Amino acid sequence: MCEIGADVKGGCLQGGNSGRSFRAPALTTPSRCKGVQVFSYKELEEATDKFSEANVIGHGRFGVVYKGVLRDGTVATIKMLRREGRQGERAFRVEPLDWGTRLRIALDCAKAFEFLHEHATPSVIHRDFKCTNVLLDQNFRAKVSDFGLAKMGSDKINGQISTQVLRTTGYLAPEYASTGKLTTRSDVFNYGVVLLELLTGRVPIDTKRPPGEHVLVSGALPRLTNREKVLEMVDPVLQGQFSQRDLIQIAAIAAMCVQPEAEYRPLMTDVVPSLIPLVRNSCYGASSGSSRFLNQTPSPRY
Repeated sequence: MCEIGADVKGGCLQGGNSGRSFRAPALTTPSRCKGVQVFSYKELEEATDKFSEANVIGHGRFGVVYKGVLRDGTVATIKMLRREGRQGERAFRVEPLDWGTRLRIALDCAKAFEFLHEHATPSVIHRDFKCTNVLLDQNFRAKVSDFGLAKMGSDKINGQISTQVLRTTGYLAPEYASTGKLTTRSDVFNYGVVLLELLTGRVPIDTKRPPGEHVLVSGALPRLTNREKVLEMVDPVLQGQFSQRDLIQIAAIAAMCVQPEAEYRPLMTDVVPSLIPLVRNSCYGASSGSSRFLNQTPSPRY
């Protein structure tokens, strides 16, 4: 079987309803999709000069990637899956996001909120940030989307606005859920939930989990500052392919972001510089990232 990728349009960051791990954007089988071009094997063979070794540009766990030129001149990547039946195809479609990619997604989203909260005038409160509102391009760079519920914030320091509670269960900041009071710290809470999803591969609410673990935040928060328990929470599909030091720092950042009291949560201007060295470490295999949030006791941040 062949898969073709030309000018990939990207996808969204998503987790399964049953708490499955984060995956790369799913590829849609052409025969099941309307409005897309379907290529025959002969056309792909022609595009790659009969799958010539000279056109091989990469090897993956599930097949060989070729450079091809379509009849209209479009340069495309064409992947020939190994003959392992439909199981190999399914594995290809749900290949998990690696640790470095997850960190880059976290940083991209943090930078987006830093701009909305600190550089927009007046500030913008997204109000509905969740993993399905994170779009990924062909390089898995993240863009925050869906501003349909966004609100303009107050131009006063720590300014808050009152609004009807309209957001997704599992992401609601406690003060917003109970009083309708909305601040930029409400977005920070949402960001912390998404960070936990990236860390654990779980969904915000999962009634299939054991008692006490149905809600991701309440189940995870007591464990995020315990190094042994944090390791037990990590998405198992990562198979230990991450720096434990960086993991502990990510857990510390997440713990600060999902504090029940809004004033104890960090500003996104604090989160961004803490993530930058972690992303750099993931690229170079180092483990000497920022320790801004390590061993930190939550205190009000103004």
